[in-house]
Amino acid sequence: MQADVRLRRRILLTAGGLVVALLAMAAFAAAYVGAFHDPTPHHVPIGVIDERSAAALDASNGAFSARREPTLAALIHDLTARKIAAGLVGHTLYVASGESYTTAATVRAVFSKQINGLAVRDVAPLAPGDPRGTTLFYLVIASVFGGYLAATIVNLLLGSTPTRLLAAARIGALTIFAGLAGLVGASILDGYGAITTHFLALWWLAAFIVFAAAAATAALQTALGVAGTGIAMVVFIILGNSSAGGPYQLTFAPGFWRAIGPYLPQAAGLSALRGAVYFDGTNIGGRLAVLAAYAVIGSIVCIAIGRRRGPSADELEVAAAAGAL
Repeated sequence: MQADVRLRRRILLTAGGLVVALLAMAAFAAAYVGAFHDPTPHHVPIGVIDERSAAALDASNGAFSARREPTLAALIHDLTARKIAAGLVGHTLYVASGESYTTAATVRAVFSKQINGLAVRDVAPLAPGDPRGTTLFYLVIASVFGGYLAATIVNLLLGSTPTRLLAAARIGALTIFAGLAGLVGASILDGYGAITTHFLALWWLAAFIVFAAAAATAALQTALGVAGTGIAMVVFIILGNSSAGGPYQLTFAPGFWRAIGPYLPQAAGLSALRGAVYFDGTNIGGRLAVLAAYAVIGSIVCIAIGRRRGPSADELEVAAAAGAL
């Protein structure tokens, strides 16, 4: 009789697990298809100087929006500062493919049909080993996943209810892991010849992304247990990946993903990496602040909960032994 009860319980647990797996698969599919199935420009800011260029943008039915620039120098400055996506001056289109290859290609295709003999000037060209600009996106995806996975493994080994010492050990371990993971990520990019410059920037930014995701995941697991792992997966893996924009800028994403993207580690990390590699670190402070918020708040939550729970019996024994010496 007891054997039958145990068997039924296992069957129910298995069925429940498969339902969770099915829901997770559906969430992945819905997020990625919803975000990427029909990338369409939404009020992409284009710098203009003359009335003719502004009129061409006004005829785009909301795909592009004109941003007036006083001079060509100001237009190029705003383009390299990533305040605008492109610039149109007479028969010349200014783009920055380092920010988004697909945005540059889309803008070029649109205005080539409207302006005969259109000349294109790329003020931030992509690296020769990364001709479509996807390398940094995949580095970010791998970095966030690495942080999530590291936090989950540490959670399984140390438990989701750490004491003060274990909380500090958890954050310390994740810090070391993030540094090593960033080094590995930068080395892979260099080894494949995808991006062979800015090695140190790639290293520390990738490490920062890893730690931000790891600390935030650890905080959710510490505070909520198993439910925290599920929430972290939804936020950082499902929503974060699909709202990063990928090869597109967020101005090409549907409204929901365009709204949440800037506040998640993937989009913030990708923008910071592009800024460091292709724009000499211009305008990445806000992106770093987003990552810092995840890293700092996550660490504080882990340590604060551990401190509230106080030392374990084993820790008290260790402290007593150390005092006796």
